[in-house]
Order: sequence, then C-alpha cells, then structure tokens
Amino acid sequence: MLDLGSIIGSVLAALAAGPAIHVIGVDMTPVQLAEASRLAVEGGLVNAEFCAGHTENSP
Repeated sequence: MLDLGSIIGSVLAALAAGPAIHVIGVDMTPVQLAEASRLAVEGGLVNAEFCAGHTENSP
C-alpha cells in the first residue's frame, strides 16, 4: 500500500493491515518521517517504511 502525505495514516494502515501487507508512507517533512519511524519501532511494525518526497513527485 502506498500512502502519500499522511505519514501517521501510514502507521495506522500498517497496524490495521497486519504483516502480510507492506505499507510505504511518503511525506516531505522530516519531523513527520521521524515521528512515523518512532511510532513504527514502538509498535513493532515490520511492514512499514517511510520515504521523503512530494506527492506530485513521489520516489
């Protein structure tokens, strides 16, 4: 699953989807990326990754 511009939504999606579905979150702000990474580690999420980028030019 690809989530653009809602990093916290990516964390929630990864929690809801479970380990069978890989979630990629893209956001342009380093603060949001750091927060999502922190939440993923705290939540034990292995199915989520977060990338820096803009919605109109995603990585």
